[in-house]
Amino acid sequence: MLKSAEMIAPEVRLNKPATLKADIYSLGMVYGWMRYQTFDFRFRLAKDLNMRDQTAELINKMTTMDPNTRIDIEAVAMSFAQQITNLNKSSRTPTSVLSKPFGEV
Repeated sequence: MLKSAEMIAPEVRLNKPATLKADIYSLGMVYGWMRYQTFDFRFRLAKDLNMRDQTAELINKMTTMDPNTRIDIEAVAMSFAQQITNLNKSSRTPTSVLSKPFGEV
């Protein structure tokens, strides 16, 4: 179960107005939890950053404490699109199979 307090952006915890950047922080925390199965993922994230892991880089940019330096939504979307493109390129599953309705192969 996700802990809501862990997902709240630092600026919101300080009673500053919530903005889209706060939502990006929260989404980054959920993404980090999905990847590492814990909210205490900073150590593992740092290790993955040293290996130039794209997902770790995105999570790091999304969960930056300072909202002024946090990634914006356009860059998040571009990163997700790039990761999907890379996944499709490396996948052994033909694109035609991926485009068929569920259950059809």
